[in-house]
Amino acid sequence: MTALADQLESAIALTGIAQSLFFIGLLRAEGPRAHAANRWLQVFLIATALTMGEGVIEGQQLYASVPWLFLVTLPLTFALAPAVILYLKALAGEPSRHPWRHLFHVPLSMAVNLPILLLPSDTKLQIINDGTLSDADETLFLTCILTLVVWLLVQTTAYTLYGWRLLARFSGRLCRDFGATGGAPLYWMRWVMVCLTAVYGIYAITQIGALLDLYSSRWLDLTVTLMQVLMVFMLGYRGLRTPVLFTGSDDAVPVPAAPAPQTPASTPQAPADPPAPESRPLPDPDAAAAIAARLLEAMRRDSPYLDPLLTLPRLAVRAGTSANTLSAVLNQHLGVNFFDFVNGYRVEDATRLLLADPDRTVLDIAMEVGFNSKSTFNAAFKKHTGTTPSAWRKAGLPARA
Repeated sequence: MTALADQLESAIALTGIAQSLFFIGLLRAEGPRAHAANRWLQVFLIATALTMGEGVIEGQQLYASVPWLFLVTLPLTFALAPAVILYLKALAGEPSRHPWRHLFHVPLSMAVNLPILLLPSDTKLQIINDGTLSDADETLFLTCILTLVVWLLVQTTAYTLYGWRLLARFSGRLCRDFGATGGAPLYWMRWVMVCLTAVYGIYAITQIGALLDLYSSRWLDLTVTLMQVLMVFMLGYRGLRTPVLFTGSDDAVPVPAAPAPQTPASTPQAPADPPAPESRPLPDPDAAAAIAARLLEAMRRDSPYLDPLLTLPRLAVRAGTSANTLSAVLNQHLGVNFFDFVNGYRVEDATRLLLADPDRTVLDIAMEVGFNSKSTFNAAFKKHTGTTPSAWRKAGLPARA
């Protein structure tokens, strides 16, 4: 059974390596306009591919030819959780000022792992084959391994908890600033955190059980590898289905704003935590009307709502104002929040396309007009029209015949 588990892990690891390399190529193909956050996703994928490479060597029992590779990639596992969190921080608009400090675990773990790497090849092969060692070598090996395992458990637990707190803050900002509690980027980030939690949850179970000598199963180790491969697969699959999650957004050139009314120099500074959009002061009626006119003209001329990652700040650039002012104009002057305003334009385009091109799928049309998922499209469509996209198409097509 152990031999079967070794062969399965080798095959799964090879699949994971191929998927990681493919996904890295997919991200790099997006070019310089892609999300800056993608570099951290690439760090995660590179570290994943390298650590899985050692799984292939172990499964194929190749250590006899390359004993110096024994546990050489172990320190790279300390880069996985920080890379994911740095990726999420960048997507959430909280990029780290000193990101590489999060990866200090890697060189430190290399130092702890160095005594193992310096063991003679014969000693390494003894560990691999039957685990029999002299007392001195066994003490050294177990001390290094236990230190690294416990350290990795603490690190991944801390970063996983931090990731969920980051998502909670991001969700709170969406609700406060945009009047919404979801959106494709947030759903994507939550999904990434679910995958990360599942992988390290299973890893923690296997390692704690081994440390306490409760159980030790080769199949549990295989499950951890399988979960890592599934996480990479789902990342790549979602990337192909919704590539805009990784390509970034085409920020518009700032539109010159109309001259703003002069404010006294003694006007007090705005508080650090801005109030909800509904309570922000609205510009005077003439200024609000000018902002609204520029906004509506930009929506008509440039169709920025077709960008699935359109945000309030990016739309404010097109309207020649600040995000806070635009939020106040939307809520108090136009009587709508940001997401309902943008989705109204998307649904209007969708109603036309559903009838103009009856052979296209609803999901295809939803993606074209700026939605990231069919469920979000259906909810917005029903909110703005009172019916579903399929019912709209069914009712409209006979009238066109």
